[in-house]
This record gives sequence, structure tokens and C-alpha cells, in this order.
Amino acid sequence: MSSFFKKIIISIVFLTVLFSFFAHNSLAQTNFEIVSDKFVLKLKDSQMQFSKNVIVKYKMMEIRCDNVLVEVEPKTRLILRLIMTGNVSLQSSASEAKGNRVIFEPDGEKLTIEGNVKTKIPFGDKN
Repeated sequence: MSSFFKKIIISIVFLTVLFSFFAHNSLAQTNFEIVSDKFVLKLKDSQMQFSKNVIVKYKMMEIRCDNVLVEVEPKTRLILRLIMTGNVSLQSSASEAKGNRVIFEPDGEKLTIEGNVKTKIPFGDKN
């Protein structure tokens, strides 16, 4: 069997395992979308690592950064937190923020920004 076909079979097996692991994961339940150049699944640690040109979309928010570590609750497969590092930039329809590290906990929708924090958040009414 050629190496090309071996790579295709390995890819299909990997995608099958990946799909079964995350079929009921909160990525689908909470409408997260994560795009990156590199992805590592750590089944034993219940973690996903996204790196290089990462874009996270959640509701009306878009976050760009170098790395995202997604920690998952092993039994329920719900996302506990996303830890974003390296040139983190958040954008929503009315707000912007930047920092070195952002921790997002979806359960309480808590967002913590650390290191060189810069924000543009409108407060109050313009009238």
C-alpha cells in the first residue's frame, strides 16, 4: 500500500475518533468556532490545543491570538475554560480589548484579561 493511501486511512481514522470524542461536546452546544493552522488533541488530559493564527468566534465576539488551550470536563465533555495566549485581540460589535492572556469560562461567561490590557468599551448612553 502506498504512503499516500496510508495517510488517507490515518486521516479518516483520526477524524472518526475526533468526531466521536466531540459529538456531544459543548463546542457544538455553545456555538464556538475555532480555526487555526495547527490542532493537537490530548485525550488523556481532556484538552485541545490550537496554535498559529487562531480565531475563536463565540456569539458576537471574535478573538484572535497565537494559542488556545481548551480544557474539557472529561465526563460531560463540556468546555470548562479557554486559555488564550500571545497577541490576544478581542472584538465585538461595540467593544475592543487586547492583552497577553485571556481566560474565558463559558459556564458563567466570565472573561479575564491579563498583561498589557487595553480596552475600548462604551459605557452609558450617547444621548
